[in-house]
Amino acid sequence: MGTKQIAIAGVGASAIAGGVGGVYYLNLDKTIKDKLASNGIELIKENEGYQVAFKELKNDNNFITAIKTHTGNISNTSSLTDGGIALKTWCEKTFDTNLNHKDANSLFEKAKSYCVARPLTIIAKLEKEGKKLTTIWTDRVKSLKTKNSNNDDSLQQDLHSKDNTINNLDNPSQKEDNALKKWCEDNSKKRLVEDENNEIFGKIEKRCLDETKPSGTI
Repeated sequence: MGTKQIAIAGVGASAIAGGVGGVYYLNLDKTIKDKLASNGIELIKENEGYQVAFKELKNDNNFITAIKTHTGNISNTSSLTDGGIALKTWCEKTFDTNLNHKDANSLFEKAKSYCVARPLTIIAKLEKEGKKLTTIWTDRVKSLKTKNSNNDDSLQQDLHSKDNTINNLDNPSQKEDNALKKWCEDNSKKRLVEDENNEIFGKIEKRCLDETKPSGTI
């Protein structure tokens, strides 16, 4: 979507040269927020969204430097609550910046990156990345059992949390398939702010998605 404009009809000599009428366009965008809206960019609307954005961007030094402009002691180790507040403050002040400001172009590009709405759940983030949960759970359990030869107990423990009769993965059966499916579906619904260190997201990427085949395989 282009810049918001309004058409004004003109008549006589003040119109276009040699014509009897013309159409003039006035730019209605006055602030960075106006320009973001004109470009069809969906902005963060809730505090949780600011927390998710902070979580995603906090290891970018330029991001931290920017949001510290209006808020004091913020770093990549700040809590999601504090970081979200700092980002919200920065975004709201930046939204109000006039497009005639000397730094307007730079601030617009930052706002387009920092203040844009993001998925709030694990499954929504996966879907945005073009990923989806597998439907072939037997194959996933077999593959994970093979890869679990380093005696990582976390998989067995997580499956046990869904079916307390699962005490080892020596001979996977239908109950392991069902437990993995249940674990993946339940955890994929979690909010990203609940998974502060991306531990669950990492497990889901490893355990729950269709495996990518090497290039050239059928």
